[in-house]
Amino acid sequence: MKYTNILKLLLCGVMSVILGSCGDDKTDTPTTPFTFVSSDPANGATDVDYTLKTIKVTYSDKIRSFTSGAFKIEGGNAKLGNSVLAGTAINISVSGIKAGETYTLTIPADNVKNESGTAAEAVSITFTTAKKPDTSSIGHGTVAGMELGCKEIWQEIRVGMNLGNTLEAYGAWDANCTDEIQETLWGNPMTTKAMIDAIKNAGFNALRLPTRWYNHSEEGVELKVARASSTITIKDNWLKRVKEVVDYCIENDMYVILNSHHDNWYDRINYAEFKEEVVYEKFESMWKQIASYFAEYDQHLIFAGMNEVIYLESDGTYDKKDGEFEKGDLKYRENWGEPTAKMNEYMNKMNQIFVDAVRSTGGNNEVRNLVVQSWACDPDKGIKGLVVPKDKVEGRLSVEFHYYQPWDYASTGTTKYTWGSSSEQNDVDKKFDALKNKWYDNGIGVVMGEYGACYKFKGTQPTEQELSDRKLFHEVVLRKAKEHGFAGFYWDNGGNCLDANGNLKCSGGNNGEVFALFDRHNNMKVVDQAALDGIMAGAETEYIQ
Repeated sequence: MKYTNILKLLLCGVMSVILGSCGDDKTDTPTTPFTFVSSDPANGATDVDYTLKTIKVTYSDKIRSFTSGAFKIEGGNAKLGNSVLAGTAINISVSGIKAGETYTLTIPADNVKNESGTAAEAVSITFTTAKKPDTSSIGHGTVAGMELGCKEIWQEIRVGMNLGNTLEAYGAWDANCTDEIQETLWGNPMTTKAMIDAIKNAGFNALRLPTRWYNHSEEGVELKVARASSTITIKDNWLKRVKEVVDYCIENDMYVILNSHHDNWYDRINYAEFKEEVVYEKFESMWKQIASYFAEYDQHLIFAGMNEVIYLESDGTYDKKDGEFEKGDLKYRENWGEPTAKMNEYMNKMNQIFVDAVRSTGGNNEVRNLVVQSWACDPDKGIKGLVVPKDKVEGRLSVEFHYYQPWDYASTGTTKYTWGSSSEQNDVDKKFDALKNKWYDNGIGVVMGEYGACYKFKGTQPTEQELSDRKLFHEVVLRKAKEHGFAGFYWDNGGNCLDANGNLKCSGGNNGEVFALFDRHNNMKVVDQAALDGIMAGAETEYIQ
């Protein structure tokens, strides 16, 4: 056997010299090259989105293996994270990408291999991110005073309060009823600087100013006239009065949210008298007028487009409804239920018009923080139906919601007088978690534009337990809001809030909803110490970072 094997080897050697092969006479088939094909972003790309989180690198064949630890990126403070194999591509996570910088990703030779074990050559991908919009020339040649974005602005607000039932008040007009008198028709006196000073001294550093505009227009003060008109022209003396109240706040180094509130020609959708295109044009015109008037204010002034938009239903009969509808109007009732797709479309269109209108007025308005609303300012309806508007600048939009939950505790006319179980407190967290996940975590600011529980009790006077729960409610809701990154504004509606004995009235009956913290008729005397103590306890909470 030994000699036979040796003979075979010698024969094979001779034949290999003659034929160039030994044994199997098949020839090797050349392998298909395994190469880099493309990347996203592409090599040499400019104006790449600076929110980039993933770089995709694609090869000519299915990838079997790679060593992500050998991947490198140069430029700024960029860092590579996990790499995920997806057939012929590798998705490489990246962080620290900034605007207006150049980066180079390198994958060494022989690092990436296909299923045949063939290695690809080295890959080098260089790209440049887009610059942020240039806002250095807005206003009077500077953006000083407009540095804070949609999250940072709320971090500056310890706690806010609404000056409710004041600048948005409305009543019957006659020859003796001036614009200023309208301010007092819902039970509050004319706002003075001393009132705002007292609010600041109590611990609030921000004020939301609910403001109605149409009844102070040149076209006409009645709702029916406002709905019929194709234009809206705000009276100059009303703009001056609103500015006066804004300035009371600014002089106190307070932040101000100025909105459009109870402008019922658009925020109580009456389909019997609703001309959509006219509404859009008037709404744009109204906000251009407001924004132009206040364009030079710094970041302490924030605009909010709307308030609680709902729709009206009619049973086809006619009636007079005091304060809103004239005799001969259809009898309506407000519907706070689920909006239709058409109604959500309307809200989203109005929000976009608001943003575009303000931005178009220039000056500091090009980067001013703006607040948009969902249907009825309801947090659940917002999560389901709100589309955040597009904006020409980054990070200057916030979403507003209102919080009067649970409704049977927060509202009048109901029989729940206690609050504070672990389940009830957990419900606040669950709601705010959903809002944070939807907006805050996606770069949108969030503000609780109104919150509170009206003052009510079961007996003739509040019990210690009822007052304790009242304090707890206002503390917990504000604390949890701030823990989620949201600023909070208590709803104070003031009014003739004391009974014949000088005590704060109980909500219900002819008293309506009582939310007053201060008696505006009596040197801003504190009339709801329990709620105020709770608010200030919650205000001590630090915002999330």
